[in-house]
Amino acid sequence: MKVLFTFSIALLFSSFTFAQSGSLTVENQTTCGYIVKAFAQDTICDSSCATVATCIQPFSTVYLSGCSDTTLTWDRILVEPVNAEDCSYCRERGTSVGSSYGNNCLGLPTSSLSNPHCEGCEYSVTFSGPSHVIIN
Repeated sequence: MKVLFTFSIALLFSSFTFAQSGSLTVENQTTCGYIVKAFAQDTICDSSCATVATCIQPFSTVYLSGCSDTTLTWDRILVEPVNAEDCSYCRERGTSVGSSYGNNCLGLPTSSLSNPHCEGCEYSVTFSGPSHVIIN
């Protein structure tokens, strides 16, 4: 009985861990800089939260903090080209990509290919997992 109780508690906590949005890993595999901002949504696309806009340097990885609401999962990310030297916005517009692992509440494309960048590189954005985004 004690083993069954322990197993039940462990299963309960693991379901909470899975449901939390947790941190989002954003991996930049390009020679250019970006500002990224991610959004988490609940299953009915009613409640959401957003991360702080964060600068990501060339060939680096950032970890965006998750939301405290355990019902939210990562839904989309906004990626905007910046000058890598000072993270100032440049003339090229950004792109938004929805997650194919969540609800994709706004019906965004799940990948974005060949986006222009003011520093000369073209880039693509895609969710490679429920909490992992690659810019390449």
